[in-house]
Amino acid sequence: LVPGLVPGSGRLPPFGATDTPDRSRYSVPYRLILLGSLAVLGALLIAVPIAKSAWRRRLLRRSREPRDHVLAAYRVFDGEAADLGLGRREGETLDEHRARLAAAIAFTDGHLGRLTSIATRAAYASEAPTREEANASVDDARKAIRELRRDAGIIRRIVGTYRPGL
Repeated sequence: LVPGLVPGSGRLPPFGATDTPDRSRYSVPYRLILLGSLAVLGALLIAVPIAKSAWRRRLLRRSREPRDHVLAAYRVFDGEAADLGLGRREGETLDEHRARLAAAIAFTDGHLGRLTSIATRAAYASEAPTREEANASVDDARKAIRELRRDAGIIRRIVGTYRPGL
């Protein structure tokens, strides 16, 4: 046997070729990285809406006084409106926000107006709202956000669910 000849062919092997397999390669586990990334993305797709909903419910449950309860109801409403792209803007008053929403969407039964007036009184008046008004503000906030969602469309609602912020 002549050293360097490929057995059976009578030719020299290509430059740098050896008969021993190369075991020095570093293999990147692309499949595991992709599967791990998909698992993290799936967990986030599930966890983000649950976390936002839990935070908002906790905000309402944590408020004990009627004034705090009304303001929490408005904060939850504003957060959910912001998910739809209709949240309060920087420096916008409650009444300006109500007027902008009323111009964009035809609300029924005055839920947004009642919520705004009770929230304004809770924030600025010396007399606190009653417990009944506080409970009614939560109901008005839920009905108003339901009307906003109905008008927003499915794509806007899905995208808004994953909007940063609570």
